[in-house]
Amino acid sequence: MNPKQRVIAFQNVFDILLFATHATEPFTMKDLHDYVLDAPKNTIQCYVQDLIKSGYLEKDSYATYKATQYAKDLLNVKGELVA
Repeated sequence: MNPKQRVIAFQNVFDILLFATHATEPFTMKDLHDYVLDAPKNTIQCYVQDLIKSGYLEKDSYATYKATQYAKDLLNVKGELVA
């Protein structure tokens, strides 16, 4: 991966992380595609899986995800999910 591609990948992952930490309810891959990244769904899925493995996201249900407290603390986000 060249430096320009690394910057783009970082920006994409950071955009997902910002969306996730500020979300007031669990989100889906479709939400990420519709509101965050205009990228192929398999690309978004790879980013999400990497964020899960790194401890920034977690599955909330079969098809939804949410930010971990670790991710919120890292970005100094105090928001909580609304039930």
